[in-house]
Amino acid sequence: MPNKSLYRTYRSTFCIFPALIPLVEILPWVLAAIGALAGGTQAALIFWHTNRKKLQRALGALAISAIVAAGFIYADHARIVPDQDVGSELVAKENLPKFTAYTRQETIQNTTVNASSGVVWTSQSAAELLGNPVVSGDMLVQGTFSNSVQARRRSDGVLLWEVHKRHPVFTAPVIADGVVYVGEGLHTADVSGLTAINLKTGEPIWERRFASHIESYPAVDAENDRLWAGAGSLGLWALDTEDGSKLWWVKIGHIDASPIYDDGRLFAMAKLTEEIDGSAFFELDPDNGDILKKIELPGNPMGQIFKMGHDQFVVSTAVGQVGLNKESDKGWVMRVDLANKDKPIVWQYELTTMAIPEGQMLADKSLVYFAVKNGEVVALDTQTGKPAWTRKCGTEFKTDTAILERNGKDPQILALTSDGRLHYLNARTGEIESQYQFESGSYPAPIVQGEWIYITTHHNIYAIENQIDGKVSP
Repeated sequence: MPNKSLYRTYRSTFCIFPALIPLVEILPWVLAAIGALAGGTQAALIFWHTNRKKLQRALGALAISAIVAAGFIYADHARIVPDQDVGSELVAKENLPKFTAYTRQETIQNTTVNASSGVVWTSQSAAELLGNPVVSGDMLVQGTFSNSVQARRRSDGVLLWEVHKRHPVFTAPVIADGVVYVGEGLHTADVSGLTAINLKTGEPIWERRFASHIESYPAVDAENDRLWAGAGSLGLWALDTEDGSKLWWVKIGHIDASPIYDDGRLFAMAKLTEEIDGSAFFELDPDNGDILKKIELPGNPMGQIFKMGHDQFVVSTAVGQVGLNKESDKGWVMRVDLANKDKPIVWQYELTTMAIPEGQMLADKSLVYFAVKNGEVVALDTQTGKPAWTRKCGTEFKTDTAILERNGKDPQILALTSDGRLHYLNARTGEIESQYQFESGSYPAPIVQGEWIYITTHHNIYAIENQIDGKVSP
């Protein structure tokens, strides 16, 4: 009887054994592995006892080498990171970033032409492309994930020079009077450089290193040899464009959105504290950084500042980061009136999720456009803040849109989704008018310049004719 009770108690356990029968086939391998481990352990113990002193010396030397290497790494890090109280410092001429000048023979094999599909040229890049390209004259300049800035000839895509920096270059460059100004560093970087580069040769002129990151481009006043740059947690800096020397520095908050300088006035947006979401729109004295006006906003600065009139602006903020899709992501667009003390925020529209920086506006300033992370393009009426239209283009956006305005035709919005599909949308109605298919999407936005459009995928830049209509696959 006791045996029978024991069986009833554990019969469900016994019934699992048939399921384990196939494991019998690997049992010899398991036993062999156990035997090998035991034998190997025994051999290692014998070797240790026989050569204990030699092994102890070797391990000691290895530990000392590791400590020395760590010391060198720490010393190098301490050398290049400015003290937080100082915030930034000029880099000595001998320590400026290295640059490489290429010949046509070295790079021509990486360019192709496919005129039948509307592609003027394609240029391949060994480095993954990251920042928005900027065109100036016959030069196209762009940052990469591989810690560099590349310049190509606009007419054929041939690589001309490359400047090698310390961190990925996410921000777009600014080009003024033959000089390229470009920052570096993603959000986790604790040191970054703002570098001035000779556009023609690629040779660095000066670099100022900050104890933070630079994710936005500076505003440049070429006439008065000065610029204003946001440096992440270090706030806003005014620099001399001739040598990078500091004119002034104000810690108004965390700045990842570009300031603007217009008609003698300076404007910027900043996250007020590192720990709490919330920002403000500032007007500052361009000569000394004094705060003239301040309007608090929801979210954190993310897009560009669109000027509507003398004291009128459209701005966007967000909660989230580019490239990381989270349920907590949020986005807002607002019209700000600096002259209205009672109601400085004229209207406010909440997006379905975070918008990709930086947004676009029609030349007549009637509509403003945002590519939202979830694959939507949203057009807002700048007077009322109400949606003119919303168009779902794909599952995800990683990049901003571009505007194509041509005489005699409705303007178009160019939207590149993460699957590599370029959508031509009627800017007035949101209707899809034509499409291109590329091998992938990417972080750089489409660029419209003159007669061509430039599209960047992970490792390719395409120059295509902006008159092409219909569905085309390059």
